[in-house]
Amino acid sequence: MAGVQVGPLDGRASIIEEYYTKCGLETIGPAQIRTAGLARYATLEQLIDQLLTRSETQQVIVNHGNPDGGLLVPVCKETRFSQTGAVIFMLSGLADMAEKGPIDPNNANHVLTAANDFNCTASVQGYFASTDGGKTFQNYTWDPEAFAAEGDFLGDYLAITAFGNRVYGAWAHQTTEEGKVERGKRTRTTVRVGSADFN
Repeated sequence: MAGVQVGPLDGRASIIEEYYTKCGLETIGPAQIRTAGLARYATLEQLIDQLLTRSETQQVIVNHGNPDGGLLVPVCKETRFSQTGAVIFMLSGLADMAEKGPIDPNNANHVLTAANDFNCTASVQGYFASTDGGKTFQNYTWDPEAFAAEGDFLGDYLAITAFGNRVYGAWAHQTTEEGKVERGKRTRTTVRVGSADFN
């Protein structure tokens, strides 16, 4: 028996729900398994919370997605950002840290993020930092010079490391210089670095 989780599917959600309610089967390769307990979710956070409460050993998740963006669903109710594939490695890292037990409150915990403005028209680079074991986080800006990619190729190049309460990061930034074509892609990209000392 498999549980069914249905994400935001616009006008097609009712068709999906009707299928699993009336048919109650999911095809996996040459076999079919029975399904039950259909539930809806609106964010990735809500999906994870629901999965943690489900008793079925298998789960069917119905959601839009693609290889680059992952599941296309808002990460949480506080944001419209829905490219979960872009942040899943950070969420996985936080989950790995949580499994090891309480985080030492004497050390800062850091997550690097490429933050957009509310309308997703410009990017600024910053990170979140916690000095109380992850109970609260403070936003910090490394690169306040916002930019819009305007079709240039930037790639997904972000890096962060922390040791001894010092944080170092690197990211791609689009400059205002004349664009050049490299390997068939137009770019005005440079690499910027930042550091912070919490001692």
